[in-house]
Amino acid sequence: MSTNTQAFDAASLFADRITDRRYVPRFPLMISAWIWRANSPCTPIAIRVLDHSDRGVGFICPIPLDADETIDLALDRVGPRHSGLHVIHCESLGEDTFRIGVQTGAPS
Repeated sequence: MSTNTQAFDAASLFADRITDRRYVPRFPLMISAWIWRANSPCTPIAIRVLDHSDRGVGFICPIPLDADETIDLALDRVGPRHSGLHVIHCESLGEDTFRIGVQTGAPS
């Protein structure tokens, strides 16, 4: 399973975010990173980070994640991980491409 996250236009991915009203502002950040699912902690998944805030991260992922699922995230496959992120939403953008939103701390 693979996805070409480079093929998505960043402006179109952020278009719906311009007018949304959040408690904490999000900032664009287009970088590669890795996640680990709690049920498979030894299997990293390559992702593309889209945005971040003090409360969470938005990214593109090649597989769907379940709401309330807990993941770890790192900028390097072997680097330190930010653990305990909770999946808030998962939206399909096409075959093998999902936009995921996670937040820090316990889900609200």
